[in-house]
Amino acid sequence: MLHSDQKLLKEVNIKLGNFKFYSNYIIGKVSSHQEVVIEKLLEVFGFTERFYGNEKKFGYISNRENVFSSKAITDIYTKLPFDEFTNFVGFAIVAYNQSDKKIAYMEQQIVHQKIPNFPFEIFSTMEDAKYWLSMIIKKSEEIELKKKNTVLKK
Repeated sequence: MLHSDQKLLKEVNIKLGNFKFYSNYIIGKVSSHQEVVIEKLLEVFGFTERFYGNEKKFGYISNRENVFSSKAITDIYTKLPFDEFTNFVGFAIVAYNQSDKKIAYMEQQIVHQKIPNFPFEIFSTMEDAKYWLSMIIKKSEEIELKKKNTVLKK
């Protein structure tokens, strides 16, 4: 499913920010001057089971329009239970300025230390991020289908 086919399932506004749940991805925008901590992120990821279950592939796009604080970036990424979200297949950050891009690259390095081949990219436009994520999801779904077909043939 390409990003142009995505249907908005639900928009959730919580103290941390605004999160739009589409057919295969979430676009999250943290509210200005919020402190991002693991507990608040887990609240957002708690919604994923309702919209994607345990099998539907999905990704996350972080829209970095607002200034927010995350003093413990390393702590957040090392504590995020990626292994519990087996259908979470990609992470994109849309950063609009150089300082946000530097932070995003640091986040990317931390994630790749924990999960070396996890799809994590940084973009300057939302359209590029949506397109990339739609391709990652499509590829992941194709791999899953091949696995299922291989099992059925045995």
